[in-house]
Amino acid sequence: MKKGVLYTCARTFKSREYAEDFLRGNLRFMPLNFYTKLENDSREDEYEGVSSFFQPHLSTF
Repeated sequence: MKKGVLYTCARTFKSREYAEDFLRGNLRFMPLNFYTKLENDSREDEYEGVSSFFQPHLSTF
């Protein structure tokens, strides 16, 4: 017997209008630096959005 897989996506919105736009597929994407400036470097995860991270102390074989 195969087990079913359940995927869940949860999102909160400031208003019902924004939620309805989201359900209609109206999404807004901005460059990462827009959000960095918006949050004034107060992000919980300082590595959010990083595409590469150099770690010279780790050895790779």
